[in-house]
Amino acid sequence: MGSTSPEYAEATGFGTRKSGLQIRTKIRNLLNAKQNYPIIIDWEGVPVISSSFADELIGKLFLEMGAMTFSSYVKNRNMESLVRNLLDKAVAQRLTQEID
Repeated sequence: MGSTSPEYAEATGFGTRKSGLQIRTKIRNLLNAKQNYPIIIDWEGVPVISSSFADELIGKLFLEMGAMTFSSYVKNRNMESLVRNLLDKAVAQRLTQEID
């Protein structure tokens, strides 16, 4: 996802809801096209993302899929600790909203 090589780059930025939505849509489409196959999100070269991007991509995807399905089929790799923390926070906030 964050690779510097143009043939692997999926997003031009990691700071907007729009780019998060685009990638979430692509992930959903890939999961639907190849059911029972996991998808690996490679965060290599991505030092930081916005909270809104994290929420739009991972927070909403986690909520849509459910915890067990998400953790079975979506694998995150090569995450900086800041990115991991923002993704964890997005999921936690979505779960809190769902409970309320």
